[in-house]
Amino acid sequence: MVKPEGGPEPAVIRETRVETGVHCRTIRHLGNRIDPITRVYCDYFLCEYLTGEVANLDPAENASVTWAPIAALTRFIPRDQIYAPVLEALENRSESDA
Repeated sequence: MVKPEGGPEPAVIRETRVETGVHCRTIRHLGNRIDPITRVYCDYFLCEYLTGEVANLDPAENASVTWAPIAALTRFIPRDQIYAPVLEALENRSESDA
């Protein structure tokens, strides 16, 4: 949730830390939309992992949390349900890491 005194970038950093224990920094904004399943307005950011052990610290909002290789992402989320700019950013990042 974006607080009135903040913006989406501080919110993504804070929410990632609070909900997963992972510290990150934003790299770039990927876009926004109304999520077709939850109907919630979402801003999407590509982030860089800095530190922290991943854990589900907010089971009321998250069913589970896990690290997954980018190539295995569609085993967890059907490809057609991934926001296209997110998928493109992850695929481009995966290719540059190879």
